[in-house]
Amino acid sequence: MTIIIYPACAVFAWVFVLSGARRLPRLHRDPERLAVWLMFLAFALVFTIGSSPLRRHLDGFAGIKEFSTWLAQSLVVSYSVAALALLQLWNYEREQARRRIVASTAAVVAVLVSMAVFFVLSNPVHAGNHNFVHWYASSGYFDAYLVIYLVTFGATNVEIARLCVRFARMMTASWLRTGLRATAVGALISLVYVADRLTDVVVAHFGVNLAAWDPLPEAGASIGSMLIMLGMTMHMWGPRASDLAHRSRRLRAYRQLRPLWEALYTRDPGIALDAPSAGLARWRAIPRKLRDFDYHVSRRVIEVRDGVLALQPYLDPDVARCARAAAVQDGLSADELEAAVEAEGIRVALERSGGPDAVRATSVHVAMNTAPEDLDAELVWLSTVSKYFSAARKRPSEAAVPVNI
Repeated sequence: MTIIIYPACAVFAWVFVLSGARRLPRLHRDPERLAVWLMFLAFALVFTIGSSPLRRHLDGFAGIKEFSTWLAQSLVVSYSVAALALLQLWNYEREQARRRIVASTAAVVAVLVSMAVFFVLSNPVHAGNHNFVHWYASSGYFDAYLVIYLVTFGATNVEIARLCVRFARMMTASWLRTGLRATAVGALISLVYVADRLTDVVVAHFGVNLAAWDPLPEAGASIGSMLIMLGMTMHMWGPRASDLAHRSRRLRAYRQLRPLWEALYTRDPGIALDAPSAGLARWRAIPRKLRDFDYHVSRRVIEVRDGVLALQPYLDPDVARCARAAAVQDGLSADELEAAVEAEGIRVALERSGGPDAVRATSVHVAMNTAPEDLDAELVWLSTVSKYFSAARKRPSEAAVPVNI
């Protein structure tokens, strides 16, 4: 799992760090953005060290055999305190947040110094032998190092989860609230890593080897960290993701409307404001349409509505009755049933209208069974009608002929 997650997290973090580096000279005036940038810098370094040959090259630096282990775990503590600082800025008044950040930073600096001292003292004994029992039980100094590191990391993640839940309760539904909840979940999942490693320290002194369980803490640490990264930035990229999904849904609906629109346009080309392009010109028009896509979506909806309006003199209640009976037998839901009835009525009306010369609509009443107020609801309805219209055209014409009962 870590073979996939670590590189993915490293790439995600480095993209964020490098894209924000150009704003670094101005970040000192924005402590929230600075905290996020420092957190991601620590993230990037942690996952780079953990997922590349750089780890082997770091070992032995400054005469410390397992230098990469100490560096990675110190960076884990650093990203935790950066995340905590950001949440303190979000949860408290600026002066109160400043005092809390100073206190937590001072505490973490003391922790990092203690970790460095104990690691250096333990390195000659435990380093170089990665046997489970030897690694966790060969040195009291290393045990002290691990306990300080794990307790600090665990306590920080508990506080991160608490502040996320506290702040999320103040929020209305938004990407920020979703991100806070994702961060809280990530912080709690990271506690799996803490609990497992503390267990390792204890059982190793009894000669018990839990090396087979190593994927569990690794998964807890990597998945938890990934959720924290995503959650802390969700309010930044979430709205763009929503907009992209929104445009994708509209594009799909726009394409689904084409069979119905083409049939109505063939009968009465006057419904279109601009004549449709053909051949190479059609492909050249795509970039122009995408630049002002909402306009073209709106135009297609209006043109379909105009085309159906012109068919009103040919809409037969008996056709609708027969179509409804057939749709009920097919077990369609209420909305699908109405769309199927509407589609069958349009199909028969097109057959009976006989072409552009027969257009003689005299009523301004819209014949649709539903008239949603917003464009997206309108698109959903019309695309459903278009789907059943395409299916109806494939059936024999006599299927829509009213049957006297």
